[in-house]
Amino acid sequence: MRTNPIIDEFILEWNGLEEVDQFELHISNASGQLIASHKIDAQSGSTVLPLDVSGGIYFYSVIINGQRTSSGKIIKQ
Repeated sequence: MRTNPIIDEFILEWNGLEEVDQFELHISNASGQLIASHKIDAQSGSTVLPLDVSGGIYFYSVIINGQRTSSGKIIKQ
């Protein structure tokens, strides 16, 4: 992820996914509740996603072929 803290949207950038057509991005709140899920074209290398939630700490997970491959924290202002 490129921008943190975010205001309304965040930019996710990646590389090394040449073998994958798409992946899922899951966003959950601090309680672990899934609040958003996006299917992402893996070949694009980056995406800008809106995050229409109140300020706080959220977590994202990248899911490829049903397996979580990476995760991180989002701070929403």
